[in-house]
Amino acid sequence: MSSHQPPGMDVHGVPEETLIVLPGCHKCEHAMQHLRNRGIPFTAVTVFEEPQLLRQIPPESRSEGMPLFYRDETYYTYRNIILM
Repeated sequence: MSSHQPPGMDVHGVPEETLIVLPGCHKCEHAMQHLRNRGIPFTAVTVFEEPQLLRQIPPESRSEGMPLFYRDETYYTYRNIILM
């Protein structure tokens, strides 16, 4: 970790353990419940609250849609989240 990046942030300024969701998204709600049930910490943010996060998401991850879980410098799609 760089001394210039805040704790819990990656080099791009994306908070670790962030679940990026859309309001009213059924898969997003299911992903949040799944992570809670597994005891996996996360902070949920909507793409409307943090639009700059969308610019950080690689196109191949973005094409999968929401939710996306950012952890350990990796974006996990819904399919990956429910396998955690």
